[in-house]
Amino acid sequence: MRKIFILLITACFALNAQTEIKKGEDGEEPRFYIFSKFPVNVVHLYDFTEETKVSRKYSDSSTVDYTRYLNYDISLHAPSPPDEEEFQNILVSVDSLIYRFKDSDDSVSYNSQDDEAVPPFNILDYEQSGVPLGKEYELRYNPYYEVVDVTGEQLEFDINYIKDPEKGMNDTLRRFVWLNRLSDKHLSFMADIRKGLFPDFKAPEDTSWKADIYLELDGIPLGDSDRVHFKEYTVRNYLLEGESIGIIPIKASAVVHNIKSKSEVLDAKGDIKYEMKVSPRGVVNLLKIDADVTFKMKIEKEVFHQRVQSVYTWELGKMYKW
Repeated sequence: MRKIFILLITACFALNAQTEIKKGEDGEEPRFYIFSKFPVNVVHLYDFTEETKVSRKYSDSSTVDYTRYLNYDISLHAPSPPDEEEFQNILVSVDSLIYRFKDSDDSVSYNSQDDEAVPPFNILDYEQSGVPLGKEYELRYNPYYEVVDVTGEQLEFDINYIKDPEKGMNDTLRRFVWLNRLSDKHLSFMADIRKGLFPDFKAPEDTSWKADIYLELDGIPLGDSDRVHFKEYTVRNYLLEGESIGIIPIKASAVVHNIKSKSEVLDAKGDIKYEMKVSPRGVVNLLKIDADVTFKMKIEKEVFHQRVQSVYTWELGKMYKW
């Protein structure tokens, strides 16, 4: 009975606190400092999943369809507080992978934590997905939550080894795949849970701001200009929702399934939505990106269209002292 009474009192205090916040001071609309923080040596373990469905159509009307499911365990922690200029390094570790893939020819499943499982290296799509597995590296953030550098001794060793003219990879396509998946852009896409969605001002509820975001869909890079909306707050979370207001194609090369060469990205159009839940203490509990984008691509003289429907989710599993 005493525990129930304490819980009721706590709930009443929380409700009263929210009521006072809504009233504001001197009748002014209350503003909230929405931020992200990594306490020193506290590990944040995230469950990062990708669910993707792809439909490709060539100029002769032939089609290729496939689906992919990825699940990584990604741990993040700060070895030290921000420096005097408010820059901070975050250590990243990609610890496990569950991979499922299906097309008209193959249906495969692999779990890196199963000691008896054999990685399906015969599928290039798996090789791309498996490159970051087991990697450790550091993201360096500036005061505006932008990743300005990606570093790591093992990472540098791997990249130099791949590029080595004598000992490195001779297969130019596989070499491109590995270097692409070890690039700053890809590694930060996987581990950067902030994604530039935070406001740089104290925000009243029901306000909006613009954000520019880098994404990869089916391994294809693109930029997104986004309108973020501070929808609501609770005792547990601030809820931010975003929607694309302008997809920016990145004229780059990408390797997509069933094409044994690099394809050139020509254009991209579609819809992208975002959802973020961040606690008042600065812990990102959830980030979800829901995208439906059609790419116009080219390989040699062949132009084709590829619709990519992807849902990416970063969900906090647990936190513990390092």
